[in-house]
Amino acid sequence: MIVLYFFRISVPPRARELSGQLQGASLRGPSAPGKYMTQHSDNIRGNIVFGWCGRLLHIDLTKGTGSEEALSSEFCHMFIGGRGMAGYFLKEHVTRPCRDSLMPLLLFTGPLVNTPSPTSGRLCIMSRSPLTGTVGDSSAGGSFGTYLKKAGWDGLIITGRSDSLCGIEITGSKWVIRKVPHLKGSMTDAVYEKFKSKGSVLCVGPAAENGVRFSSIIVDRYFAAGRNGLVLCVRLKISNI
Repeated sequence: MIVLYFFRISVPPRARELSGQLQGASLRGPSAPGKYMTQHSDNIRGNIVFGWCGRLLHIDLTKGTGSEEALSSEFCHMFIGGRGMAGYFLKEHVTRPCRDSLMPLLLFTGPLVNTPSPTSGRLCIMSRSPLTGTVGDSSAGGSFGTYLKKAGWDGLIITGRSDSLCGIEITGSKWVIRKVPHLKGSMTDAVYEKFKSKGSVLCVGPAAENGVRFSSIIVDRYFAAGRNGLVLCVRLKISNI
């Protein structure tokens, strides 16, 4: 089995607020900020009041590195929702082959995630679809989107490819890439049971390992993102198969 798992172990006190204001100094992302990006948190502090944290986490699995990118208030209002933001960051890469290590896997939340709004705790997953070759997105329930927002992130952009089976743990502003060869062959239920005490778990299973394009990304055991074959995009990132 190929698995990607994410943990939320502790929630910073300020992240519990609905506002989700940007905390601390922002860092420049792996590429130069575009028209709607900003390099300094002073430019947006206090402007993003409801709905956004104002920052993204970039993780490069080839280099084993990560960086933070700040979002401006203008950007958040221009590209509303997880799908809008993810589409913006996919735009310049959408003609790359699906197997290109630079093809991003995007996991984004919308402004209503981590608010009391009914049925708002959704996660948008986007990349180039291995099924159709076009822009592919899928939506998943569970608590992953809410935990990502509680940790202080509006979205997660994963590039590169790990040379061996790996997982990513996120705890607030901290993250770590862990090698997990012992999880190969595990069912998604077993992976969830192993890590559920640490937070939300997103993983793929034996069908993905065998290249089944209509298999699903599973969140918290019961919630599936099954559209567009994006499960193979996850597999291509977390293990060099």
